[in-house]
Amino acid sequence: MEIAGKVALVTGAGAGIGKSIARRFAKKGAWVVVADIDGERGRETVAEIGAKAAYTRTDVSSEEDVRHMIGIAVAKFGGLHILVNNA
Repeated sequence: MEIAGKVALVTGAGAGIGKSIARRFAKKGAWVVVADIDGERGRETVAEIGAKAAYTRTDVSSEEDVRHMIGIAVAKFGGLHILVNNA
């Protein structure tokens, strides 16, 4: 599957599998929204990826946070094509 130019949102992307997925998507040319409840770890992931990523603090058990997370994808990168619900 070609993901270059697509917008991917990865929950739990501050560490572990989620972080690896986010980094791999960016390496393949996707724009990545890094969603994690831990701000420090989420921002570290974005720093590693660079300009192709944006962080949003998200508690996936909160409907308000999830709506905000999706809004970040649309506002920063113009849409959402891929969702990895890793958290």
